[in-house]
Amino acid sequence: MFDSCAGLSLGGGCRNGQDGACPAEIDEKIRQAMQFGMSRADAEAKYRPRPLSPACAMGMQLANDCAGWNIFIANTWREPMNCPSDAELEVMVMCP
Repeated sequence: MFDSCAGLSLGGGCRNGQDGACPAEIDEKIRQAMQFGMSRADAEAKYRPRPLSPACAMGMQLANDCAGWNIFIANTWREPMNCPSDAELEVMVMCP
């Protein structure tokens, strides 16, 4: 379940899933990526947390609830809404 205490953000890859709480760690990842030839824009796109749309979170929760009733909704609606992919969801950490 998506929870507001998770910050509704995705990305950054900080320790313990605290993406909004480690700007120095994220800045260091960006600096290192740039040293290896990545542009600043690409490095920021990769490492800066991005907000997860409340509409996306609500839609994903609805799809999850429907699955509990054996009603399965295809994931095709997620991409136009800039929702996380299945791979991103696998590493997303929510509040305990």
